[in-house]
Amino acid sequence: MPLPSAALISWLSTLGGWDSNQETGVPFYLGPYIPDSPDKCVVVTATPGGGYQMEGATDLCGFQARVRGPQGGDGSPDAQSAAEALAYRLDALIFAAAYPVTLPSGQVIVTAHRLSGAPAPLSGEPDDADRVSFTCQYLIEVGN
Repeated sequence: MPLPSAALISWLSTLGGWDSNQETGVPFYLGPYIPDSPDKCVVVTATPGGGYQMEGATDLCGFQARVRGPQGGDGSPDAQSAAEALAYRLDALIFAAAYPVTLPSGQVIVTAHRLSGAPAPLSGEPDDADRVSFTCQYLIEVGN
């Protein structure tokens, strides 16, 4: 059974003390819509995965984490470095999470890992507000 994006965001919000408060940290949003504000945010979008594994006992689902950093003109000396640091921090938290994880729904995240390399900057960045985004694709194995 696929993992609903809202449940995925709830789990990501608990990793390693990630501050998902809009005022003090970096909040998560359901993708694919990219909000205009706040500047720093993570947009989580469900993507195709590998499908059912082990004769349907688990489902290999995918998601993209798009991490947007602060504006370049807001006093930050290097908006690109700030966005990169946020993306790498989230990536490290996903890697180091204690698996398996049982969610309130009863579903179990067996494991999560990158589909390919480390988070990378999106081309065409920065945006009109001088913000840079990094993206990474992950696979999560979910059991019932």
